[in-house]
Amino acid sequence: MSEKEPNISENGELLTEPYDNNVKMTADEDAFAVFAGQKQTALDYTLTADEVKLGLLRFQKKTIYKKNWVYTALLGVIFVLYIISIIRNPKDGLGFFLCILSLAVIAFIWLLPYNHRRKMAKTIDQMKDTFRLTICEKGLVAGTDENASYMFFENEPIDVYAYSDMLIFSICKEKIFIVPRRCVDDAAWEEAVGMLKDGLDERYHEAV
Repeated sequence: MSEKEPNISENGELLTEPYDNNVKMTADEDAFAVFAGQKQTALDYTLTADEVKLGLLRFQKKTIYKKNWVYTALLGVIFVLYIISIIRNPKDGLGFFLCILSLAVIAFIWLLPYNHRRKMAKTIDQMKDTFRLTICEKGLVAGTDENASYMFFENEPIDVYAYSDMLIFSICKEKIFIVPRRCVDDAAWEEAVGMLKDGLDERYHEAV
């Protein structure tokens, strides 16, 4: 197995932001035994750079983009106010500085998620690894054997966004799994989706 970027776990977890996160699935070599007797569907998949970029972009639009637009609007108002101040007083050095600062912050809040998508995509493209995510009636298991980790559906921060070409699993909006449709046969896909709908209820989202 290739050496991993810290933002990508050996089980296929991708951080949604370029900083350390605290949410972890429970690591246990007997992870599958936790769901013994339940129906289980294993999804084996690989990821391309384009799929990582698209998956992260879709997730960011569902989460941080609303916040970014609010910040952009507020900073835009500040920019306009100081532009008016500069027009009234061309010698207003503080106004010039704050105009430039507001534009710089706007650029930063949009460049940060873009650069994160690009960096994660580049890392995945170099890894060429195959991941496994097992869907159970009551939870998820990521990985295999002693590297496996699990999380229950009930009372846990799991959301799933279902697209025609991929499933995006959100763990507390801090980590995600991206499972491409191309890697899974029809029967396994339909079975997995059925268990996710039953297990997550309103936390399963049909996305467009």
